[in-house]
Amino acid sequence: NFEIIALRGRQSRPNDDGRQWYSLFPADWDEAKKEVEYLVETLKEFGKQNISLEKTILLGFSQGAAMALDAGFRLNLGMIISCSGYAHPDWIPARDFRSSLLISHGLRDNVVPPAASKEIFDKVKARLSFNCKLYEFDGDHEIDPNFINLIRTKILEKF
Repeated sequence: NFEIIALRGRQSRPNDDGRQWYSLFPADWDEAKKEVEYLVETLKEFGKQNISLEKTILLGFSQGAAMALDAGFRLNLGMIISCSGYAHPDWIPARDFRSSLLISHGLRDNVVPPAASKEIFDKVKARLSFNCKLYEFDGDHEIDPNFINLIRTKILEKF
């Protein structure tokens, strides 16, 4: 009775090294804003077609986590999962946000500093009182297998 969405970025990264939503080197924050709007509209369409947004889980990794946070906090999703991510500049969690938020980050991440996820967690906890969990682990820029177990547990609790 739920749906997990993890969309890939719409652009190829330079040197065909994966996907991205917007340019990062240098960062193009205007492009990021446009991509967030696109993602919000895409998610709204998903909510009309299949399972409601309240039963939708949005997962993002690295830049995708920044996108999931920015777009997800504008919608009433069932859960947002941010893995090894960061927040876009000037991102502020909406006060009327009711979803659950799971955040994970490797303490040895040399791509996105672990402090970025701690900052997200602190910002959310300061504005909202809801189900938010920060999972830090001894790892790099990756998704820890133990975090996947936590995701399963939280999904079973919620849905």
